[in-house]
Amino acid sequence: MKIKDVFRDGAWRFHRCRDPFLCSMIAEIEASNICLTDGRDVVLWKRGVDDYVSKFVSSDTWNQIRQLRDRVNWSKLVWFSQGIPRYAFITWLTIRDRLSTGHRTSIWGQPQCCIFCGEPDETRDHLFLLVPIPL
Repeated sequence: MKIKDVFRDGAWRFHRCRDPFLCSMIAEIEASNICLTDGRDVVLWKRGVDDYVSKFVSSDTWNQIRQLRDRVNWSKLVWFSQGIPRYAFITWLTIRDRLSTGHRTSIWGQPQCCIFCGEPDETRDHLFLLVPIPL
């Protein structure tokens, strides 16, 4: 779909929608004072406050949508250039106590018994510190 498909005879002509987010976006577009010409449609990606570019860069988009926070002191232990992303992500989830342990999945009605030792409360600390491992 192109802009010329929804802007004809000097007015916006959107189809009706049911999605509240899409309806609010359409309302903002209709309320804006946009000067349209007969030029070609161009896709622009937001890089900064008033900076738009034609080339998509995922890191620029990520920096636009994320909330900046101070770097945690353990970040270099998890995120380093030779690290395997899959393992770094699992380590990050573990440190943040966001693994899908039995304790966390119990709120979804899933059984939470530890598969290693039968302990009824499977938490992060139990899995990594309290499970008896035969040597």
